[in-house]
Amino acid sequence: MCERWLADKENVLKQGDIGDTPDAVQLLIKSHDAFEETVKKQSEKLESLKADANKLMASDNEYRGDVAARCEEVLQRHAGMLESSSKRRMLLCDSKKYHEFIRTCGELITWINAKLQLAYDESYLDPTNLRSKLQKHLAFDSELTENEKRLVAVEAQGEQLIKEKHFMKEQVRAQLGELRSGWDELRTKSALKTQRLREAYEAHTLQRKVEDMERWLDR
Repeated sequence: MCERWLADKENVLKQGDIGDTPDAVQLLIKSHDAFEETVKKQSEKLESLKADANKLMASDNEYRGDVAARCEEVLQRHAGMLESSSKRRMLLCDSKKYHEFIRTCGELITWINAKLQLAYDESYLDPTNLRSKLQKHLAFDSELTENEKRLVAVEAQGEQLIKEKHFMKEQVRAQLGELRSGWDELRTKSALKTQRLREAYEAHTLQRKVEDMERWLDR
């Protein structure tokens, strides 16, 4: 009875699915919680088995040696199963950390790519409404500065996974590289656009002053 039960639980623990999204991993963790609860309740039967075996070994029963050997084998398998269960829980928790990082990092990379499209917009080359364009871009730049804390938080999350020697640390490192590269490109392009808008606005303002002066002189 105990051996069949152990075999069943050992087979459950052999499954390699660790989820591919935070929600999927959470469902697996919930399932593992139920598994551990069942194991905890059923493990009480092993104590009864151990007690019966001890009684038999204390008697003069000629099979006591065989019983002792089988009992020890079952107890060792049970201990191994508990260890495997603990390792799977740790693996699922690590998987959850990784997929949460990937989701958060992916959301920020998507946001950065959307902002890059705006940063590369060259409509500012048209001299109309330069003041409005400059003010709008300064607000854009302020938004980038405000969101830099998101970058810092995601980078810290990834660096912690690498520090912990996470089994997906190389993928984490690659994601961090893509994130930092996109962010640096965004800040560089935005700063350049700010500079060019200022220069264009200052040149346009000066040109208007010159034209006003010329009209005044032509009176």
